Amino acid sequence: MSTNKEIEVKLTVPQIAHSWCVSERTVWRWKLEPINNEDYRHLFRLTDILENRSMAGLDYNTERTRKEKELADKLEMQNEEFRKGLISVEDVERIWGDIADNVKAKMLGITNQVSKILAQNCSITIPFEDVKRIENSIDGQIKSALSELSRTRA
Repeated sequence: MSTNKEIEVKLTVPQIAHSWCVSERTVWRWKLEPINNEDYRHLFRLTDILENRSMAGLDYNTERTRKEKELADKLEMQNEEFRKGLISVEDVERIWGDIADNVKAKMLGITNQVSKILAQNCSITIPFEDVKRIENSIDGQIKSALSELSRTRA
C-alpha cells in the first residue's frame, strides 16, 4: 500500500540564505509570507520559496553571480583605500636619505659642541694638544659609527 504524503519543509531566513548562497537581506527582499508559528515567527515553506523565486525570475546562478560581484566590488574598494596609504619606494628612499644626511650633519657637529662645553665648564686649563687629541678621538668615533651605518644602508 503506497501513500502519497507530502512532506512540508520549513526553513528560517538564515537557513534560506545559506541554502541559496545569498544574504539574509536578499531573502527578506523576496517578500515571502511566513508561516504562522507560535514558537518562531519567521518560518517559511520550501514550496513557497521555490514558487516565489521562479516567479521573480531568480535562480541560484543569478544570485551567486550578484553576490560574487558585490564581494569583488567590496574588495576593490578596500584595495583602493589600502593603496591610498602607500607611498612609492622612491619617496621612501628620498625621505630616508634626507634623514640620514641630517643625522650625519648633526653627528659631525658634536665634536665642536663638546669642545666648547669643555672649554666653558672646565675649572682647569686643558692644553691645546689635549683638546685636539680629545676632539680627534670623538671625531674618529663618530665617523666610525657613521661609516658603519653607511655600509649597512643598502
